Amino acid sequence: MWDIRRFVRLDEFRRDRSVLIQFRFTDAHAGERRWWLVVESGGADLCRDDPGPEPTLVVESTVLALTEIRTGDREAVESRAVRVRGGARDARDLWR
Repeated sequence: MWDIRRFVRLDEFRRDRSVLIQFRFTDAHAGERRWWLVVESGGADLCRDDPGPEPTLVVESTVLALTEIRTGDREAVESRAVRVRGGARDARDLWR
């Protein structure tokens, strides 16, 4: 998750809009199952505790599936091993 936060392409996000992405890992240990990525004001922050607002997107997957996407394997997205819930445009733009 820290790699995801570190490599967020901030230039792809509007500076006048906050985006909250919740990650749910179906196979992680109890304290590692939920993470929140907050992108706002040109920066990104990673939270282990729910920051409160309704998420813009919810990403549900195994740790392996998200790792495969992170390393460029688009097949994990196409095979639906990773499920993204939220607005259609936000979900489509997530992997840019």
